[in-house]
Amino acid sequence: MQVKTRLFNNKIAIWHFIAVLTMCVWGTTFISTKVLLQYGVSPADIFLLRFLQAYVGILFVSHSRLWCGRLQDELLMLTLGVCGGSLYFLTENTALRYTLAGNVSLEVCTAPLITALLASLIRKERLGWRLWGGSVIALAGVSLIVVQSNVTFHFNIVGDLLAISAAILWSVYQLLTNPMTEKYGILFTTRKVFGYGILTILLYMFFAGSSVPQWADLCSSIVIGNLLYLGIIASLVCFMTWNKVMRRIGSVNSANYIYLNPVVTVCFSSIILHEPITLSTIMGGAAIIGGVYLTQYSPKSSLRIKKNK
Repeated sequence: MQVKTRLFNNKIAIWHFIAVLTMCVWGTTFISTKVLLQYGVSPADIFLLRFLQAYVGILFVSHSRLWCGRLQDELLMLTLGVCGGSLYFLTENTALRYTLAGNVSLEVCTAPLITALLASLIRKERLGWRLWGGSVIALAGVSLIVVQSNVTFHFNIVGDLLAISAAILWSVYQLLTNPMTEKYGILFTTRKVFGYGILTILLYMFFAGSSVPQWADLCSSIVIGNLLYLGIIASLVCFMTWNKVMRRIGSVNSANYIYLNPVVTVCFSSIILHEPITLSTIMGGAAIIGGVYLTQYSPKSSLRIKKNK
């Protein structure tokens, strides 16, 4: 019995480790996106080129089935493609135009908190003091970063609002993904997310009058390298591993690892982009991570869920 328990714990530990690796990769995507923006690639083009690569790649291993069994499920897949794809990355990528990569990453880090709040509302559970306390602490951290961005660096608050909007969208994606992966499998669900993400961003580009990216702008080795990294590693590989992680350890538990994003982003943005790390950034980041930790990791938290078996 002890051997079986130990093996089960080891298997769960592996998925927690994969979650950490995935978050480390996603933490560096803010840097890659910022570099592409500096080279003149638009937020919508970055997403389109990123997901096109991932979609072509996943077609090699998931192509036998085209549609879901029910229209309701197909609409849910469309929602996933918007919340975890087109609209999420459009808001996040655009936010990077207005503020520091580290700030965007820290504000997106509030997603676990929003996920927990939404989960509690859906389950109609009473919100405990830890969740309220963590929310206040994290909100204070976000406020500190926003004030610093606008007062010290004179950034537009639009960037902060877009980053927080991205966090809300990712929280919805977190909660809706598990039922779909359990019913249709990880590869099929991931492919649908990529497909609907591409379809909806093309619709946005059409109605917004966006121009098609010029090949001359994409010929730089730096641009090509960052696009390949975002498309193959950060999208194709990491979306599949993340959907698997959510299925194994749960959407709320897996959402906890998003707080690693800003740690990776702030470090690499300082090294590569030479973005300043201020006392306000450190204090605000610590408040956000501390607030998330309080609501998610306490053994007495009302939102702590059992391990999936």
